[in-house]
Amino acid sequence: MYSEEIFAELPRERISQCEVNYLWVGFGQEIQQQKEKMLRKALKSSRPLEALKLLNKVGLNVKKEAKRFDLEKEVADVYKSANQN
Repeated sequence: MYSEEIFAELPRERISQCEVNYLWVGFGQEIQQQKEKMLRKALKSSRPLEALKLLNKVGLNVKKEAKRFDLEKEVADVYKSANQN
């Protein structure tokens, strides 16, 4: 999804383009510099499968980084749980 498409989905009266840009910059910095933290946030989120998919989509190799940070079991459990539903 392109940033214009995402911005179009946000209520303009509640958020400005400038604020969205800051959010994207912060998100991008975390993905590049704090991969373990991002994986842990995704796993603890209310929708971990969707969070992991988003991380993959924006370029964080979830399986590779999960192995690097000894989070393989937690990630596998999320995917396994999704396949059972």
